[in-house]
Amino acid sequence: MSAESRPDVFQPTIAALAATREIVQDLLAEDGVRDYLSKLHAHHQESWEHSLRVGHLAADLGVLDRLERQEWRLLACAGLLHDIGKLRIPQEVLLRVGLLDPESREVMREHSRLGFEFLGDLVPITVRRIVVAHHEFCRDPYPRGATAAGTVDGQPERRETDLRILRLAEMVAVADMFDALIHRRSYKPALSRAETERLLSQEFTGDARYVEEILERCAGPDE
Repeated sequence: MSAESRPDVFQPTIAALAATREIVQDLLAEDGVRDYLSKLHAHHQESWEHSLRVGHLAADLGVLDRLERQEWRLLACAGLLHDIGKLRIPQEVLLRVGLLDPESREVMREHSRLGFEFLGDLVPITVRRIVVAHHEFCRDPYPRGATAAGTVDGQPERRETDLRILRLAEMVAVADMFDALIHRRSYKPALSRAETERLLSQEFTGDARYVEEILERCAGPDE
């Protein structure tokens, strides 16, 4: 029996809300978003599939958080493009089976910064700032370069400080972490419901209510 078919594994409710389906499909019809995701699909299909799911899940959180439509659209766009920096990660790293060695792990950790730089001025700066911040809400946040974050006292700034951006980035971050946990990846099996809840509660350092909301966006038996 595969991990995905085990009864103790979450079955995600993707695009459960009609409004989410509408806004995501609208974004996917845009030339820029569609082109970026087409390139990601060709480079690493697993990341492409993950990005589509995160876009839907983040948009669902935006509905629950009662975002205004423009903010909600930026959130959904950032969810879809959050891993676009993996276009600049070598395929031999992305396709490696099992845990990455320290050198490959450092290469992978560059993808959020690379995404900020790769997107350039072709998407709103808010989307780019969410993309570079989406790994800042875990126990071991990813480093950021000065290009992406500016400097504080001559040193690269590590964390986003704008409360508006923080709110949106937290939603993308928890959707990203959740989806990575419940699905099989090249480096790990799909995790059980109990393990998913435990790790999210332990590792996500943003607003805890987003953990509760993301868990409500899926169907699975109580344990």
